[in-house]
Parts: sequence; C-alpha cells; structure tokens
Amino acid sequence: MVYVRGKGFVSMMELIIVALILFAAFNIFFPGFSYRSRWSDALLLLKGRDIVLTIDRLEKLYNYSFDRSSLNEFLAKAFPETSLIVWPEIKGAIKSDIKVSCNCTDEELDYLRSWLSGIKLNGRDITFTICPTDLERINPCGKDKGPDVLVIIGYKELTDPKYLSLLREHLKKDNGIVEVADLTEEQIDDVQKEIFGLNWTGGFPNELIAYDEFGRKPDGVDDIIFHPYKYFHHVPIMLQAFPSRNVKIDPVLESTPPVCSDIARGVFKLRVNTTTDMPENYTFWICDFSSVYFDTDANQSADIVILVNDDFSVNYSDMIFNFSLRYVEPRRIGVSFKPGYTFHDFIKVDYGSGSLPPGREGKGLPPGEPSPPGWQQAAWASYEFLYPIDRDVNRILIRGNQDVRWENQDHPTPAVILNATFSRAAWIANFTENGVGDDERLLFISLLLWASNKKSEATVPENLR
Repeated sequence: MVYVRGKGFVSMMELIIVALILFAAFNIFFPGFSYRSRWSDALLLLKGRDIVLTIDRLEKLYNYSFDRSSLNEFLAKAFPETSLIVWPEIKGAIKSDIKVSCNCTDEELDYLRSWLSGIKLNGRDITFTICPTDLERINPCGKDKGPDVLVIIGYKELTDPKYLSLLREHLKKDNGIVEVADLTEEQIDDVQKEIFGLNWTGGFPNELIAYDEFGRKPDGVDDIIFHPYKYFHHVPIMLQAFPSRNVKIDPVLESTPPVCSDIARGVFKLRVNTTTDMPENYTFWICDFSSVYFDTDANQSADIVILVNDDFSVNYSDMIFNFSLRYVEPRRIGVSFKPGYTFHDFIKVDYGSGSLPPGREGKGLPPGEPSPPGWQQAAWASYEFLYPIDRDVNRILIRGNQDVRWENQDHPTPAVILNATFSRAAWIANFTENGVGDDERLLFISLLLWASNKKSEATVPENLR
C-alpha cells in the first residue's frame, strides 16, 4: 500500500516556518516593554548625600575627612546597617604627611627639617617627611610613586638628557618640584627651559629695586598663582618659644605689667631690609598660654598685648607690616601674613663702582638717590634675572617693585616663577644666604604645598560595613 502525503506535509511545514518568522519579526519590531527602576542606586546616592550633609551640619566634615576612626565611630552610631560600605576619599586636598626628597647638602637638609616643622592647616597638623636624594635616581622617600615633591637647592649640572627624562617621569606622576637657585645665562639648559619654563635675560631698572612683592592678586581659582598666594596669606607660620623668667616691658606698657605664672620667649624673624646680612628680630613672650606680649619695633621690649585672632603690625624704619595671631599654645604661636607684605632678599643685583666692565649693562645711581652702603654716585648696577620662557608674566608670583628694561621694553623682575606645563614646578631665587626669615620660610612652604602631590588613594576598609 502506498501513502501519498507530500502536499499536506509541505503545507504544514510552511505554516510552522511562517509562524516562527512572524513571531521573530514581531519581537524585533515590537519589543516587550522592560523597566528597571534603579531604585537601589538612587537610594545609595541619597544615603551618601545624607551622610555628608549630616556631618557638615555637625561641623565635622573637615575632621572626619582626615580621621577615619572618628568617621567610623560616627557611622556606627548613625547608620547601624551591616550592608552599607562607607570609606572616605579626599581629592585635591593637601596630604597630612608630605614626602619631600631634597637634593641638597646635609646642612641644608637640617635647615629644611627645622623650616618645615609645626605647620597647621585649618587646625590640622601637616608633617613633612624629608629624605636626601641625588638626581641619578630620585629617592622615593618610602612612597611607591616617588616623593610628593622634589626640592633642589643650588645650581645642579643637568645638561645630560637623562635628567630631563627623569624629571619628566617624576612630574607625570603628579608630583612637583621646587628649585631654589640663582642661575646665570650659561646655566639655563633644557631642564630649566622645559621643566621650569625659564629663560635668562638682563637689564637695568629706571630706579633701584627696593623690595619684592606679589605683583597681583589671583583672578580666580584657575589662576596659576591662586593656591600659593592663598597658602602664604592663610597658613600660619609656627614660631617656637622657650621658657623665660620674665617679660621685658616697654615704657608704653608700664601701667599694665603682666602677671604670668608661665612665660615663654620667642623671636619672629623678618627680612625687612636689603642692607643687613641677617633678618630683623621681633621678640615675643607667651603669657599663661593665652596672651602674647609683642615687640613691634625690634627694641627687645614688649609694647603691645595681643590675643588669638587679633591683628597687629610691626615696623621697620618707615615700613609697616601687618599680621594676625592665629593660635597660641604653651610653647609656640601661629602668625599669618596680611596682604601687602614685601620681601627684601630675592632680586640679586650685580654692581660696582667706577666704569662699567665690558659686557655689563647698567648705569649709575639716579641723581639724588641715596646710596646704599658701599655704593658711590658713579656706581653701575645690572640686574641679572630669569624670565618666563613663554613671556607669560602671569606665571610670576613674586616680582621686584621696579621693572627692568630690555629689548626697548619694560619687564617685571621675577623672584618666583611657576610652571604647570607637566605638573607643578616652581623656581625661587636663592634666599638661604645670610640667614632665613620667617617670611621667606613661609613663602617656601607655600610653594611646597602648591607643588606637592595631592592625589588620594581610596582604600576600602577591611571590616566592611
């Protein structure tokens, strides 16, 4: 018996195939509606916001940001959830411990350790771990990615291309460099040009340069001088004091002699003139850890009493310098500088008397100009200084009060030049000769804080919450 079922069987298969095609096409052109609320993500964001707002309203945001144990204690009380994982991550803030590698002598290394002690930022102690280094291989100072900032004191022979490569790699890790040096035309090599953005020039001013100053106020937070300018005027410089038997009182305070059970004496050193070899000393006495008796005219006796947050002034000749007392502790005080401060130890002048030597540009003192010690009216003067290689004067942080003329134009006389081509590099004229004032020390610290690495590394806590 023979069965013929070809036509019916084929029709059935065609129907099945067509149905499958229609089903697939329907899903392609009319996909099923699917909605994911992402409520869990939103809830997590809300909790994070609530944590930050609560801490901020308790005025503990700054403290908890840098104190993980205190933060964890707060979270344990406020958010007793075992599934919530919380850890702090700080971005762009100055580290509590800054690693500094210094290419300098042993004596300069000791000076650096004393200059950088006792720094407070918004009540937070900032410490500097300082290590010696050569420039063949930068000492990482115990940090995997190298030191936060490299300090170079004095001129170093860096013409070999390997040094340029080494410093580039250091900066690529978001670390910084601060160079303290007086450089001649012959010493401006590729490192000075590329890393620090320097060039050499020379000229003479219309008048003698009397002091150095911040040439301008920053235009905003993106201005290259914004942070070092802010640090100099807001970070208090620590002044050490030592036990003393009494307070030496100026006649103006004889009617209100101090009654102190504990007295400590210290010195505020300022480079307030260009004619002496050492900074001027302004003595102060801490009385019972609360008030400070200050000598404001450098006569070794107190003529004013100041309390925390009081503003005060010291004077030298006809110059007045303004400050604020930020904190008082048993054996130290913190003083911040008010805007308008002037420096007197950065711009170097090449000078002599008699005829101008070959190759020197300069001129005699202007008629009627008082002659500094050792100068004659026939003296010649020439300012040899560095200048931004791109001629961007906005990179000049500190400048002389007189412009210098070269190429038939007037130009500012830089004492501090910043560069941010790769990361952050600063050049400052050598201020370490003949003693260092607290004003110079604070300016140097401001450059270190600006140049230092500020990248944070968030680490999830071991005991997850």
